[in-house]
Amino acid sequence: MRFDTDEIKRRLSCRELLETHGIEVNRKNKCRCAFHDDTKPSMQVYDDGYPCFSCGAHGDVIDLAAQLYGVDNCEAIRITAELAGIAAIDNTREYKRKADAIRQKADERKQTINALNASYYKLLAEFARLEQNKSEYAPRSPNDTDLHPLFREALTRLDYVGYALQQCEWMILDAEKSR
Repeated sequence: MRFDTDEIKRRLSCRELLETHGIEVNRKNKCRCAFHDDTKPSMQVYDDGYPCFSCGAHGDVIDLAAQLYGVDNCEAIRITAELAGIAAIDNTREYKRKADAIRQKADERKQTINALNASYYKLLAEFARLEQNKSEYAPRSPNDTDLHPLFREALTRLDYVGYALQQCEWMILDAEKSR
């Protein structure tokens, strides 16, 4: 559970907290300190905090509640929120929505990388096939005028497939960088 501590401090003053605890605050906003044996008012009470000029205790309304009730700050926040009439902030749905969005983005990135890798290996296989056809069906002599169709295909498509392979590599690196 979370509470808006700024809202608690706006709604509940140190004076109100002391008075709910049975400590009277005079017209000069002074009271006997609750943290030591005090005969004269030595604690100055402000809306947003308090200092005791005898024992040195000081803080805001949450620190005051922690000391008055003898609890830690988390419990003091819960107590002061209850006194101020503030409900807990339920961020469960918000956190879940953000976590789901992050998870979905990561899954999409993973799918993109997998698709790019699949494309890369198809292009690589095509490049290897064209290279093989280029060397296997190359003319045996400079006088051969009848070129094999697979050799012609290799000559026309090798540059294109090589360029596509390079582009695919860059896209994969870029997608992996953005993880």
